[in-house]
This record gives sequence, C-alpha cells and structure tokens, in this order.
Amino acid sequence: MMGIGIARGEALVVLIVIALMSIKVYRPFCKYLCPLGAIYGLFNPISSYRLVAVAFGILMILP
Repeated sequence: MMGIGIARGEALVVLIVIALMSIKVYRPFCKYLCPLGAIYGLFNPISSYRLVAVAFGILMILP
C-alpha cells in the first residue's frame, strides 16, 4: 500500500496550518510565506506616505 508521499504530506500540513491561521490572521500566506510580501514588509516602516481607507472606495494619502 502506498502512502501519500513526503512532499504531498508536507504540502497538506502547510495548507492546513495556513487555513487555521486565516481564522485569526488576515492573509497569513501573504504575511508570512510569500517572498514578495516579505520584501514589502521590510520596506513598510520606512515608506514616505501611507494610504488609509476612509470609506468605501475613498482613500486618503497621509504623509
């Protein structure tokens, strides 16, 4: 009898962990596992401006 394999088993564990984390954390994959999100996260504290959602479809740019 064949198992599901190591790679598939690990992928399933990662999928389950991300699904469970998404209950408490907004976009856990983008925050913690996505390389592009990690690069954006490094530069977030030093940005020159900030976008803030005021109402539906309305954004404010803060210095």
